[in-house]
Amino acid sequence: SHFRCKMGSASSCCHGASMPADAPSPGGPVMGFGSEVVSPFHGCTVSDLELPQPLISLNHPADGLFEAIELLAHHHILSAPVLSTKDGSLLGLIDCLDIVEHIVKLAESDPGATLSNVPVTEVMGCFRSSSDIAQVNMDTALDHIIQLFAGTTRRAVVKSPDGRVHSVVTQSLIVRYVHGKKNLLSPSLLAHKAIEVCSGTAVCINADQPAMDAFKEMRKQNVSSVGMLDEDGQIISVLSASDLVIGLALREMTDKAMEPLTTVSALDFVASNRQVNPKARAANVCVTPDTTLDTVLSKLAAARVHRVTVCEGKKPVGILSLTDLCRAFAKGE
Repeated sequence: SHFRCKMGSASSCCHGASMPADAPSPGGPVMGFGSEVVSPFHGCTVSDLELPQPLISLNHPADGLFEAIELLAHHHILSAPVLSTKDGSLLGLIDCLDIVEHIVKLAESDPGATLSNVPVTEVMGCFRSSSDIAQVNMDTALDHIIQLFAGTTRRAVVKSPDGRVHSVVTQSLIVRYVHGKKNLLSPSLLAHKAIEVCSGTAVCINADQPAMDAFKEMRKQNVSSVGMLDEDGQIISVLSASDLVIGLALREMTDKAMEPLTTVSALDFVASNRQVNPKARAANVCVTPDTTLDTVLSKLAAARVHRVTVCEGKKPVGILSLTDLCRAFAKGE
């Protein structure tokens, strides 16, 4: 398998990038916090975070789609910076959802299509344009990061003082940091109920539908995961964009890598990922509508998942994502 043979081919070193960092100074005005409300993270900056090191990145034109799949699956990450082999400049970010978009488009244009190692830049930004990448530096206020993540931004590239790409800040990293400082949050915020905080309805498919149906639904609904339901409408598990990447990385032959997407059920696709790689679990964390934000925060930090399913009994009624948490943090009340 091409995927099995080249796990180490992508770069994991720090490289330079040419775009200016968007980095307001710490302690500036923060949207979402009224004049009477002082942010609990006032004075905290990106330098206070435990940033992942070394930088995990891809290089263009050296690396293609196959290398991107290997890298994301091997490190169990959702995205990676793409850097120019020529000068180390930042070209963009490739996301698991970009690969979902690429695979679904490929299947819809030609049901018999096979996967090829196209340049990573042809896939990068397929799902959501990467032309407007959030860039910050070590002095950027965490309040600013939280505000970014309360919107449409899911991650931000961190620049070092010399302008090189140093690391990436993700929503997961922020949520784990906030969990460690939970005592700084207001009791009224932590007392909010899950149903009050969640903004998304639960997008679901039947567990016995082909895996490709799940990824088509993600693309259609603009979400990163779908719930899988049994015949009674009760949730069994979730299937996410990262499951596609992991599943592709485990395929024996690249020209047949897409076959299971149409011949294997969504549930079996996830189960096969887990059997080969126990870390590739599709964790489904459920909470009730009345579960407090305090408990949700703890569950998300402990399970290291990106969402919880809000269920009445075992029937999903909503999804509470990391974005929803960041919006709650940004309001600060």
